[in-house]
Amino acid sequence: MDVLRIISGGLLGLYLVAGNMSYVAVMVINLGVDPLRENVGTVMAYPISAMLSAILLTINKTRLLRFMPKIFRTIVGITLIIGVPLVIFIATIQMKLLYSVALYTAIIIVLSFGLSYTIGMSEGLRSADPALNYPLVTLEMRDGGRLERAWLYERTDSDYRLVTENGANHVVPAANVKEITGPLESPSVSTSSSQH
Repeated sequence: MDVLRIISGGLLGLYLVAGNMSYVAVMVINLGVDPLRENVGTVMAYPISAMLSAILLTINKTRLLRFMPKIFRTIVGITLIIGVPLVIFIATIQMKLLYSVALYTAIIIVLSFGLSYTIGMSEGLRSADPALNYPLVTLEMRDGGRLERAWLYERTDSDYRLVTENGANHVVPAANVKEITGPLESPSVSTSSSQH
């Protein structure tokens, strides 16, 4: 299941790239080749900005940049989304068409790999996060032990496998389980079910 989510993330990246490149194809068909020859940067600015936006939004969703203040992330994002295509446009304005197209093609390929990677990374991180995939429970043991707020990631006939909020894994024999309370929505909300 997790592998399918990661693969679907990569396919989503491919779909987004194909959508942006279809925009370029439509622009060439509607405007003809001559405007493209005059200024390839104008046509390519949208797909480059769109891919940069998708990369930054995906990274932001994974909370990898949460150490930065939100206003700083917003300013950096807008600067990159507008600044990078503008700098590339200014750099390629005096280039020959062949070199300009080759440069834009290389940029699109690099951004495509970056977008596919960030979407796949986001799906991988999401599938590895126990808080998103497993119920949060409290487990009481017959020998008096207790596991507070642990994610129950596997239950077999012989044991219960849990991971605590600090990342410690525990395997508790089923015969030693007195009661499981959960799933816990928040520290103050719980439901109880007994396991004998």
